[in-house]
Amino acid sequence: MAAQAVQPPVDLALQQTPFWTSQDQMDLTITARRRLGNAGLVFISDFIDFKTNELKGAFKNIRTTVPAQQVIRAVVDGNGDEVFAAIPPVPADVGIILSAKWNRRLKVALTAFHHYTSIVRVCTVGNMNYMTVLKDFQIE
Repeated sequence: MAAQAVQPPVDLALQQTPFWTSQDQMDLTITARRRLGNAGLVFISDFIDFKTNELKGAFKNIRTTVPAQQVIRAVVDGNGDEVFAAIPPVPADVGIILSAKWNRRLKVALTAFHHYTSIVRVCTVGNMNYMTVLKDFQIE
């Protein structure tokens, strides 16, 4: 019998954007939220793939500007039939620096997530609330 993949216990209400962007939570800007999403941190449950070094790597990567990509024209054959579709241009994605506040809050949330997961406790809106619980959660 094949082993089932273990999913981290996370309350679905916690997966929503307010956790990331609310002033009482991670307080990320929309740009910071999108850039972290590009790094693979979209949902709270994505913390399962992150340890401190991966989070530091994501912080470093979002400081880097991704240059704009030029249009790649369609390739057509001798009959004028399109062989490869055109690829539209992609605008540059300007790098941002995460503030010390964002950095700390995300590290604390990561630590809390792994702690709750290790003791098989569901991560909820209540126990992952920065202002009422996580601000006093110690990073060891």
